[in-house]
Amino acid sequence: MTLGSVSGPGIEGRTAPIAPGGRFPALTTHLPRRLWIPLLLLVVASIPWRRGVYFSGGLDTVVLLKAAITVIAAAIALPTGRATHRRVPAAPFLLLGLYLSASAVGASMYGDLVPSLALVLRVGLAAVVVHSLLTSFHPFDVIAALTRVMLAVGLFAALTGLPTLASGRLSGGVPPIAPNEIAILCGVPFIVLFWRAVYVERTAGLVLLTATLAGIVLATASRTGIALLVASSLLALVRARHVRATVMVAAFASLPLLVYVFLYTDAVAGFLDRGGTGNTATLNSRTIAWSAAVDLAREPLQHLLGAGMSRKIIPVSGQYWSSQTLDSTWVSTLVQAGYIGLLLLVGLIVFGASAAVAAVRPVSVLLVVLLVFSVGRSILESGMMDASSGFLTFFVVVAAAGAHRLQRDVDDPVESGRSTPTR
Repeated sequence: MTLGSVSGPGIEGRTAPIAPGGRFPALTTHLPRRLWIPLLLLVVASIPWRRGVYFSGGLDTVVLLKAAITVIAAAIALPTGRATHRRVPAAPFLLLGLYLSASAVGASMYGDLVPSLALVLRVGLAAVVVHSLLTSFHPFDVIAALTRVMLAVGLFAALTGLPTLASGRLSGGVPPIAPNEIAILCGVPFIVLFWRAVYVERTAGLVLLTATLAGIVLATASRTGIALLVASSLLALVRARHVRATVMVAAFASLPLLVYVFLYTDAVAGFLDRGGTGNTATLNSRTIAWSAAVDLAREPLQHLLGAGMSRKIIPVSGQYWSSQTLDSTWVSTLVQAGYIGLLLLVGLIVFGASAAVAAVRPVSVLLVVLLVFSVGRSILESGMMDASSGFLTFFVVVAAAGAHRLQRDVDDPVESGRSTPTR
């Protein structure tokens, strides 16, 4: 692989220059259709098409269409005979396979096999797509392609959903996705563009697009999404060895405004208490569901294996509501895949974090920040281990970071700190 290219000899795609700073493709760099089309199909199939509806079995039009789109994505992503096969780590795919197997066995034991198996197959096919793409393309190209398709889908949903702002929160128009989903779709591109502005290059168009994405996430009023974007931005700045003067000026100029908002307005209090005491999505209400989830299992095997990936709503007692969604990936994992699933999820995070930290700078900062965004969201939002855009982001970052660690000594001898051997 040459220093100024996105794809090397034998790898599908055109050679194109990218900005200095880790060979991460710019937003305008050409990426092959076999790379971004499967990811676009996966994102379209992973976002909700119907608001507030959970799959519990049966085959309707939406379920069949999502399954068909996922299969098409996997078929397109399969490597061709002429493609050079890159090294891909086995660990994340093995851990995910064990997670899905544990959840499927648990579902078969407790009567939710059909709906759970459908979700297991969709997540498994998504992993097949990620593996296929990483065997043919540079890991950074895969992350860049996912960023672009999330940007396109997120912007389209936000623009078509502008009339929903009258309700106080921006929701999707086409498709009618929830505000938190828009926060994910636009949050990931924001992180990538913000990182690029700090570490690589800064243009007027880049700054405008980054500000637009920040405005969209703010309009969703997603508390977790906004908090994680702020934390991710601060982490990217803290880890920078040299920060451009304009970035520092903009950061310091915003401090008086933030102080005023926090100290002299009730905007923060109203934002944190959104919906009042009757809102079951508040932190206090969520902990009620979490307590019920811990006590849900009745047998040792259910504690170990869970009850299947389709279990997303659990009964609660002692409240004026009788059931509640599992608004935490960790609690969802405990219910859906048991303690074995929790251990496997920790293994995925540890693998991804170690690979991200070991990556070359400044891309290591981007990988770490994206991982922090995904894992941070998982505390108060579910979906990081489901057929969702949150899972796709998390798993692509983990697998791509591991692939980069395996491939960089071959592809990038200069960046890895090793010289090319001479004969």
